[in-house]
Amino acid sequence: MTRAPLLALLLAVAPVQADEGVIEWQLYNQPPLSMLDGPNRGQGVLNLGLNKLLLPRLTHYGHQMAEVPIKRLVLALKTQPNACAFGLLKNAEREAFMLFSSPILPQLPPGVVVRRAEYEALHPFLNRDGALQLKAWLANGSGRLGVTDGRSYGAAVDELLTPLRGSARVPVVAADAPVRNLLQMVVLGRLEMAVALPYEARYLQEAEGMDTRSLRFVPLAEQPRQLVGYAACAKGPFGAGVIRRINEVLAQSEVQATLIGYYERWLDEDSRQLARAARAASSP
Repeated sequence: MTRAPLLALLLAVAPVQADEGVIEWQLYNQPPLSMLDGPNRGQGVLNLGLNKLLLPRLTHYGHQMAEVPIKRLVLALKTQPNACAFGLLKNAEREAFMLFSSPILPQLPPGVVVRRAEYEALHPFLNRDGALQLKAWLANGSGRLGVTDGRSYGAAVDELLTPLRGSARVPVVAADAPVRNLLQMVVLGRLEMAVALPYEARYLQEAEGMDTRSLRFVPLAEQPRQLVGYAACAKGPFGAGVIRRINEVLAQSEVQATLIGYYERWLDEDSRQLARAARAASSP
C-alpha cells in the first residue's frame, strides 16, 4: 500500500492534534473526482474537498493517506478500524461494514453523450424532462451506442445493455483509455452515442486537449435524477466518532456550496443546468 504525500504541505503548515486517533484515509484515482497523478494531482473534486474543507476542521485527529485501487479501498474499510474514505456511493453491501456521513456531493448519474447536431433525432425518445428513454430507443431507434468493457452504469441500465453488449448495436471498447476512444468515435461520427458520465467530456478537453465542444450530455430516464456521495468509515466506535465530526462539518452551508462549486467546474453548461435542476427537485 503506497502512502501518499498529498497532504504533507497542509499538515506541515497546520499540524493536527491526534487526541482522538489517526484516520487512515483511502484515496483512489477517478479523474476528475479524484486525481492522484499527472499535472493535476490533488486537484480533483474530492481531493480539494478533503484537503481544503474537511481536514482543516478535523483538528483532533491525525491523518495518513493511502492511494489504493477501489477494490482495496473497500477491503480497507472492511478490515481496518481507522480507515475512512471521502466520496463513496452507499449500497446495502457496504452498509454492512461501513458507516456513512450526511450526503456530501449530489452528482448526475451516467447518461449518453451525443453530437449536438444529432440531438434532434432523439426527440421521439425523450420524456418531458428531456431524458432519453433508453429502452424505447433500443427497441425502435437507430444507431449504435458505445459502452466501456466491464463498466457498470447502474442496475436498470445494465439490465438493458447486458444482452446487447458486443453486438453491432452496442459495441464494446476495451482499450487503455476506453472513454476517450468512445467519445472520439462519437465526435467522428463512427458512433451515434456513448454512455459516459457528464464530466468526462469536459475533463478530456481540459486534461488531454480533445475537442469535445460538439458533444452534448443527455440524461437517461432509467436512471435516478442524481447519485449522492458520502464520507464513509469502517463500522465501529472510532468510525462512529469520525462520522459525527464529519457531519458537523457538512452541516455548514458554505462547505456544501464549495463542494458543489468544485463539481460544477467540470460540467458543461447543459450538464450544469441538469445538476442544478436535480438538486432543486430533491430539496425539501
